[in-house]
Amino acid sequence: MKRNFCKNLALATGSFVLALGVLGGGIVFATASESNHKTATVNGKSYEYFADIKDGYKSLRAGTYVGLTSGSAQAGLMGALPRVYDSNDYLYSSAKEWSYSGERTVGMNIPTFAEHNGSYYSYGKVKLYNGNGYNTYYTYKSPIMTLEDGSKSTLSYTSMTPENNEVVNINEASTSLDNSEYKVNSNGETYGSGLQEATLGVAPDLIKARGSNGALGYVRSKDLEPEEANNPEEAIKKQKEKQKNKDTKKIPLYELDGKTVIGEFVLESVNTEDIVETEETEETEETEETEEK
Repeated sequence: MKRNFCKNLALATGSFVLALGVLGGGIVFATASESNHKTATVNGKSYEYFADIKDGYKSLRAGTYVGLTSGSAQAGLMGALPRVYDSNDYLYSSAKEWSYSGERTVGMNIPTFAEHNGSYYSYGKVKLYNGNGYNTYYTYKSPIMTLEDGSKSTLSYTSMTPENNEVVNINEASTSLDNSEYKVNSNGETYGSGLQEATLGVAPDLIKARGSNGALGYVRSKDLEPEEANNPEEAIKKQKEKQKNKDTKKIPLYELDGKTVIGEFVLESVNTEDIVETEETEETEETEETEEK
């Protein structure tokens, strides 16, 4: 089915050049990379979703894309929650709330950003309405991209490792993940990387994260996860509330015990102007109606 989009994106496979917008008559370009794409068919509609990361002005834009490949648009049909991790699988940034599709939206790319120098990848979650609630899906990791001229200089990230309590540098930490099960701290709480949620089916109680003060620690998944909509009507309501409240949300950063506070983690509100959307046109709707007849 042919779709006519309100925005034209120039894309190529793998690493590519993306036209971000027009400023003063000139087009601004940025190098970008996508994860492999995933597809899903839910309630008679087909979707595609993936994570991407783009080199912008003194920052990296980590986006989560979800879009229809067949079926008509509907407000609240799709949701996206973007996140960015450093190359050692520590959560660096996350959107404060889910972003849901509009009445005519057939595709949307929702971003969060990395501003400190370092290496990062994009990894997000999407929601698709099944007629009686939402199914949750996880993107693949995007390729890792390094930021060398960020608006914020590199911080010295150090932490106490769970195994031997020795202070280590983030760049020397192991990047391997045990996806068979989460580890458990002395208080009986599970801990690990948010990346493991897709494999293990549930998030750990404590998710390893990089605090705004440079500390490596853990955030509670119940503090991190935003409230979810149960249906498109609730999604529309939450979308309107989100547009009114653009404040950041600060949550505690803990040591491994989940009790000792060592800093804070900031959840960012997504600015409307940073979202890239494609919308159904009247011509598309007329074509779909003709095909149905």
